[in-house]
Amino acid sequence: MRIAIVAQSYHPVIGGVAEHVHGLAIALLARGHDVTVITGRSRQSETPEERTLRRSGGAVVRVGRSYRVRCNGATVTVVGEPGLASGLRKLPRHAFDLVHVHSPLEPLLPIAASRWFRAPVVATFHSAGRSNRAYRWFRPVLQDVLERVRVRTAVSASAAAFVSGIFPGTYYWTPNGVDTARFRPRDGRWPSPDSDLPRSASLLVVGRLDPRKGHDILFDALARLEHRRGVDLPELRLEVVGDGPCRRRLERRAHGLPVRFH
Repeated sequence: MRIAIVAQSYHPVIGGVAEHVHGLAIALLARGHDVTVITGRSRQSETPEERTLRRSGGAVVRVGRSYRVRCNGATVTVVGEPGLASGLRKLPRHAFDLVHVHSPLEPLLPIAASRWFRAPVVATFHSAGRSNRAYRWFRPVLQDVLERVRVRTAVSASAAAFVSGIFPGTYYWTPNGVDTARFRPRDGRWPSPDSDLPRSASLLVVGRLDPRKGHDILFDALARLEHRRGVDLPELRLEVVGDGPCRRRLERRAHGLPVRFH
């Protein structure tokens, strides 16, 4: 099939949605589909992920202008004008057999793409939070967008609950995937859940370095555990994988703690 994946967050944007979209595109290409990622323009000429996608037979189409805004305790990407409408109009309305829109109720690219293309739409919801007032305020407009959606999916139960409270319906839970060919123990063995805790242990945390990810809470806990080290707890090292707007502050805060950033 000719599949379009529409997402405001794609590389070089750092985050879970960007990784989700890239991994999904590569997997669909491996299954023989024709895949095009539609996202916002970037100042970077071509990212490594984009090169990988192209070499695998896929395509990346960039439209509009990308803006970084604060929302729900994180920094998110919004793709808007100039160049959004004109960029979409360059793509034939019947160019795809299926359009997969991520975060379909976010302005502006997801909504515009859902309305422009004439193929069936699959929508994936990624967000969860304490307040969904925006959904309530713009419900009439957003309901019209959802009328175009054939299948609704969510990456977690909380994401499904967050949107279904305002827009009831059937939401299929499709968790974020993990590339097991890349992320696996080097010796091929998984640790036993019943094994004794070693005298030294490593804790791995992977995620964008944004306030809502909770790294500060983790650092507080690690500082407390340091006072008990050698008494009734093993030596613990924290391995932090990720990047984001809080990286420099977290690196300063980690001074004196057994923390390593990657």
